[in-house]
Amino acid sequence: MSQLRTELASHTLGPARKCADGWHQTFYLPESFAGFEGHFPDNPVVPAVVQLLMGLLLAEAAAGKALAIVQVVKAKFLQPLRPLETIEVYCVQEQEDGLCCKVEISSASGMASQFRLILSASAEHRQGKGGE
Repeated sequence: MSQLRTELASHTLGPARKCADGWHQTFYLPESFAGFEGHFPDNPVVPAVVQLLMGLLLAEAAAGKALAIVQVVKAKFLQPLRPLETIEVYCVQEQEDGLCCKVEISSASGMASQFRLILSASAEHRQGKGGE
């Protein structure tokens, strides 16, 4: 997953932004994005796992540290996200330590998904090995 994570991180439009109502990050995924491979031929959509990864990347920016997903709570995937769409990710930290976040993802078509992430500090990162 770290190759997918690295590629996803390279498709942000500018840095994560802290606003009064939470954190925001914009993604723009080209048709060549690895996450579209096989999902689905002739009708590519952003897989749920990539949307969760978008939330994780923004949660890490907000917390200022590497995190790992422990649990996904109340996930709702409402409409597909497609290549060449501007994708807005919004994250609200529900705890001061940043280990519980509410994430909403939308495009010009409206709300695409919403979920809560329960996170932990990444053991691999603490040991100096990088990764998730």
